[in-house]
Amino acid sequence: MNGSRVVNRSHHVLIALVLAIAVGASFWRLGMGSLHDWDEAIYAQVAKEMNATGDWLQPHYEYKPWVDKPPLLMWSTALLFHLFGVHEFWARAASALAGAVVIVLTFLIAAALFDRRTGLMSAVILATTFEFLKYARRGMTDAPLTMFVLLAVYGYIRVMEGEPRWWYGVCGACALAVMVKSLAALIAPAAMLLVLLSGTPGARGVLRSTHLFLGLAGALLIAAPWHALMAAHYGPTFWSHYFGFHVAHALSVVQGNSGDQRFYLRVLAGGMFPWVYLLPFAVSLAVQENLMGRYRSLILLAVILVVFGLYQFSRTKLPYYIMPALPPLAILTGRLIASATRSPDASSLSGVLIAAVTAGALARNPLVGLLLLCALAALFVLSVRKTLDARVVSASAFLVLLALGLRSVSPLYREGASPVASLAAAASRNAADREPLIVFSGLYRPAALFYSGRPIFEARTWGDIGSFADRTPRRIIMAKGDLASKPAGYAISVEAEAGDLIYGWVSHARAR
Repeated sequence: MNGSRVVNRSHHVLIALVLAIAVGASFWRLGMGSLHDWDEAIYAQVAKEMNATGDWLQPHYEYKPWVDKPPLLMWSTALLFHLFGVHEFWARAASALAGAVVIVLTFLIAAALFDRRTGLMSAVILATTFEFLKYARRGMTDAPLTMFVLLAVYGYIRVMEGEPRWWYGVCGACALAVMVKSLAALIAPAAMLLVLLSGTPGARGVLRSTHLFLGLAGALLIAAPWHALMAAHYGPTFWSHYFGFHVAHALSVVQGNSGDQRFYLRVLAGGMFPWVYLLPFAVSLAVQENLMGRYRSLILLAVILVVFGLYQFSRTKLPYYIMPALPPLAILTGRLIASATRSPDASSLSGVLIAAVTAGALARNPLVGLLLLCALAALFVLSVRKTLDARVVSASAFLVLLALGLRSVSPLYREGASPVASLAAAASRNAADREPLIVFSGLYRPAALFYSGRPIFEARTWGDIGSFADRTPRRIIMAKGDLASKPAGYAISVEAEAGDLIYGWVSHARAR
């Protein structure tokens, strides 16, 4: 019994440590810097208008109906705005909380499939992955989607361990994923279906469970009402716009977000540095184990396959689309490192060393990279000569990778206000002033709208400005460089500057 208490206490200590890492990585300096165009500022504005109008059922953007996405994230943000006020921190808090939960779920899934050492390594890897933290710390739908995907995966693991009541958690998580990002919620069900159809032992039994069918009914009660109400209110227009938005992203390039077949490999190379250099070894190990009939990591491989398969063939490509695949990749990588630091074999030791040497050689500071390489080379020589335990070499290589990972995510905690946000705040309106603000020089409207509170007119040419500011001075944000190309008949007075942008007034007098 004393041994059981020690084990439980150790597990609780690890959970507390992972929770501290997750909260620190997700929330530290979260309110620093302004909201980003495009999605983050849009979702914050939708939540802001929910509070302003009191209409929480039908989302609005620019005070016009907006049904591009389901409203769960915006509901959460609007509630935080209502309770604590409109601020960057609260615009991001729901997403950051989801990011913290994802790190904890990564630990729990890795511990359930492998062991707690793997869980801790996996959580640390994910918490030092730039591409994950970048979007977890923004008020976007991708961290909540990833959270519900992982929650469904964790529930599936518990079901396969003989706890069929976890079907309620699986189905509920999938339904909430629908309410966050619509069709992207198919990631978890598709991955589980792949595993169940692969002949995994016990699959047929779990599919006959009464809890599964009751869970599906509960999921319908979660996801269907809002969609039904919107369809009743807008009619067929809702379905054509709602599904058309997602189909358009799959079948065509939207807003210039295109990419070739190596787009997501480049995302991983830059956004998962330095852990990306472990991925070939980690994924290869997982595939080999499954081919040998050890299916522990099969659900992780299925999620990775579904995510990359789904978005690889989508015409519109955006880096954050593959976010749900990052925790499974972190777990496979953590498993390799845990093996190398516990009882390293030739494969795990060489994988960790090669990754550390490669990442060190590519470090931004050549001197730091050289010192790391020399240190690792010395440790390796001592290991070969049997004067140093190979586990020490593996642990040292892991620390090198960890240091590089911390360095890669550090810029996320130093973000400042963008010039557009600063100047739009200078143009913020009072309650009675609804005069519009022009944005020029390829600037987008979302952040300008959020910070100014004014209707936004996007001008692409000087002719656009002239038609909008004909004989009536209008507020404008534009690049300083565009002043040199100002045609005759336009008058601009500058009131403020930020970066390479200016804010002021523009008017246009047509030639007679």
